[in-house]
Amino acid sequence: MSNNKITRRFFIGSGLVGTFTLLNAERVWAKKEEPKIIVGMQKSETVKEDSYTLKIQGNPKSIQLLQVTDIHFNPYRKDKNVDETTRDIVKKLLDLTQPHLLAVTGDVWNENAFGRGLMYLEQAAEFFGSLNIPWFYTWGNHDMLSDYAKGHDILALAKNSMYRGGINEGNYHVIIENESNKKLWRMVCLNSNRYGLMNEQRQWIDQWCNKNTDVIPTFMACHIPIYQYHTIWENKIASGVKFEKVCYEKEQGESLPFLKKIPGLKACICGHDHVNDYSGVIEGIDLIYGRATGKGGYGADSVPKGGKLYSLYPSTGEYEWVSVTPNNKRWHPVKGTQIEKIEELPWQDELEKE
Repeated sequence: MSNNKITRRFFIGSGLVGTFTLLNAERVWAKKEEPKIIVGMQKSETVKEDSYTLKIQGNPKSIQLLQVTDIHFNPYRKDKNVDETTRDIVKKLLDLTQPHLLAVTGDVWNENAFGRGLMYLEQAAEFFGSLNIPWFYTWGNHDMLSDYAKGHDILALAKNSMYRGGINEGNYHVIIENESNKKLWRMVCLNSNRYGLMNEQRQWIDQWCNKNTDVIPTFMACHIPIYQYHTIWENKIASGVKFEKVCYEKEQGESLPFLKKIPGLKACICGHDHVNDYSGVIEGIDLIYGRATGKGGYGADSVPKGGKLYSLYPSTGEYEWVSVTPNNKRWHPVKGTQIEKIEELPWQDELEKE
């Protein structure tokens, strides 16, 4: 294994994503200038609902949720096999886990290079729609478009899509019910934009909580982790693997009190940091990293690409998770385990040689 590991900063600055936007952002950061926060995105004029109800047949004892994240499709990448391999990984994970639904937690495509973000989105939505499984999506910091109103509609109207964020700047929720209309679980999906959960998202949470007071076991899904993902590791609350700084961007811990208002909230699931795979509970909320999936992203030389499978138990509100790779290696850390050195990794035989 080479010591020249690809890091987030190299991934952004080297041109691997191939866009002027990111290169320009790198120059801004180098000058220590304060980047302008993007506030709001165009709303859908077509899809007016802000929620989706998924009916599950029978009365399952558990609901199986597969999370994939940091896909990083790029149709203009020189090596065309990279995206095809990523699609194969997703298909294999679905075959291995047979979930009820799929969570796609951001960074599905790489920016809006040459103004073609909508084309990237259309191709990605067609792929996820073809998998014959209900899927929901949260916006990633690299998922950029020239026309967000059209992007909302593409996402909402895609086959098997549960996305309903078009009228709330990418924020919405999904309810899972059984055949008797009993609510089993809820997914609150937040758009963390490029800078994390900021005031706009916190205001939306407040408004949403005023309308949704029923207590249902709930997961919150977004792309960028909140600040407390950092503190649970530093305070040795978390268990798992950490190979990079927690990139909570501009969010500084202000969001946790708002998340605690969400009735029945059990856990938050995110992506963004490709080589962190851990979880830990703080103030009653489990903060969980998804396993990075896309071959177009960095980190496969330390954390094999894959997904995260959640088993949700509606009768008790309890849940379990395990990280899964496409060769069906499954891993969950022993409580108290904190791995930050390559030689301590439990999956040496799966590491890619760079």
